[in-house]
Amino acid sequence: MWSCIGTFRGIINVEYIDMSGWRCEKLSINLLYGFPNLKTLKASGSHLGKGFVNLAGAGSFLSKNLRLKDINLSFNKINSIPDGLLLRRFEQLSSVNMSYNNLKIFPKFHASIKTLKIIDLTFNSITRFNDEDIEHIEKLGEVDILLRGNPFQCSCKTLQFLKWLSETNQVPDILDLTCVTEMASQKGYV
Repeated sequence: MWSCIGTFRGIINVEYIDMSGWRCEKLSINLLYGFPNLKTLKASGSHLGKGFVNLAGAGSFLSKNLRLKDINLSFNKINSIPDGLLLRRFEQLSSVNMSYNNLKIFPKFHASIKTLKIIDLTFNSITRFNDEDIEHIEKLGEVDILLRGNPFQCSCKTLQFLKWLSETNQVPDILDLTCVTEMASQKGYV
């Protein structure tokens, strides 16, 4: 297993790196700084959730990788996205996979990103999007957001979110969403 301490240098033409399964409980902020042309980052099951918590300034982890097209941070036990991690001006970002984590809120992306096509947030702990989240999603343009496997709350308190869900075309897996109420859960169209 690989460590996530240190920095890679002198490999500026690398476009793909697979860090899946690395032990990143301890993480260097500049680990990926030596990959300015990186287009695909696959870091599934790399314990980044703990690494981000233990890293001061974790929001700068991808700050030198602005050519990324595909980011896969699935299966990392991430509870929250470090401030600023995805608020970068990624030039070509088209997909972000953050499935099978413990996210409770929608991650924030830089408003200038217009190439983003898919955000996979399946099997997290998201219960709803607030008005600010919905506004942010709509500013991203025509991006599909996958949400299956989240415990969405269905109540009067989440009515705006439920209305948005029923009206938007941005959630292609809407028929697979689960609605959780105080009494029970119900699968199907929310």
